[in-house]
Amino acid sequence: LDYFHLSDDCADANVTLRDIVSHRTGVSRHDELWDNSPFSREEVVRRIGAIAPSKPFRTTYQYQNIMFIAAGEVVTKVSGMSWDDFVRTRLFQPLGMIRTVTSDADWNASANRATGHSYDWRTGIVAPQKPIDTTTIGAGGAIKSSARDMANWIRFQLADGTFEGKQLLDPARLAETKSPETVIRMSEISRERNPETNVMSYAMGWNVQDYRGELLVAHSGSLNGFRTHVDLLPKQKAGFVLMINVGRGVALIGLRNAIADMLLGKPAKDWNPIYLASERKEDEKSAKDREERMAKRTPDTKPTLPLDAYTGEWKNAAYGTATVSIINGKLVLQWSRMTLPLEHFHYDVFTAYSEPDSVDEQVVFGLRDDHTLQSMTIFGERFTR
Repeated sequence: LDYFHLSDDCADANVTLRDIVSHRTGVSRHDELWDNSPFSREEVVRRIGAIAPSKPFRTTYQYQNIMFIAAGEVVTKVSGMSWDDFVRTRLFQPLGMIRTVTSDADWNASANRATGHSYDWRTGIVAPQKPIDTTTIGAGGAIKSSARDMANWIRFQLADGTFEGKQLLDPARLAETKSPETVIRMSEISRERNPETNVMSYAMGWNVQDYRGELLVAHSGSLNGFRTHVDLLPKQKAGFVLMINVGRGVALIGLRNAIADMLLGKPAKDWNPIYLASERKEDEKSAKDREERMAKRTPDTKPTLPLDAYTGEWKNAAYGTATVSIINGKLVLQWSRMTLPLEHFHYDVFTAYSEPDSVDEQVVFGLRDDHTLQSMTIFGERFTR
């Protein structure tokens, strides 16, 4: 792709497809660039090239959806057809995945489909979730499928690229996608959620780990109030998919473990209390972090300048233009499809909070020594006038 670049010169000169689908480019997520944004897939790939890396190239696993958008665009370039047409004709149709689609229009046209939901841990309320457009995410997460179709996908994976007697893919190539590429340094919470795992790595689109002494190749994901888990036990020639129409929680990991235990002939274990405790701990930590942030607020301060001084257009090479204006006496930031009210935090720091957009960010205005505005920071990126 002539338009694919990374801002670090060394990474840009050496990056390969293997790097971008094993999450080791050094670039962190920046999902805002595709999530409900008006940008095309190509435009998102171009824009991520302006983002400074957060880690050195090939040193650290950092999940990065936009790199998978780029991988899909490579398929478009090489095959001469869109990624959507390619996966439909080269994968879904040969595998008999007749209910599997990539476009939102095809999904919405089906009367027999689930509705995504969100869950509020504080109230225990589960409610329908308004979906975002998945066109831009493409190869990073636009596929909608069914249990029966996913079973065919698992059969294909476990049969070394063969489906109903026909070899669809070179077995060696398929096996290579499951060969570890990047070490995943397990965090405290990751270890809590994988108590039967000693080593975890990332291959090309798969997590590869040990589970109770056996090889487990798996991947999960969530979008639009849905969560899916695909799990393969290659040595047992066994696999399964778990799909739920609520977009949060680790219940599927507990269910995954219970099914894996059954298939492996391991002693049964009640995973529910383990994952309920882990989930509650994470929720409480998020709440505590927010409380600590509020505790650091200096009360009774005011912005350095009158509010209208902060208004206007602010630009960033990756994110483009953000506009700050005054509505009903308060600052409001508009970027892409987001409209974010800015609540004064302290000094020249404001809070942008929007639950529908999953945004809880501090917006920091930077001033020069002469008290003229120099910058605005949001999403970890610096915007200038």
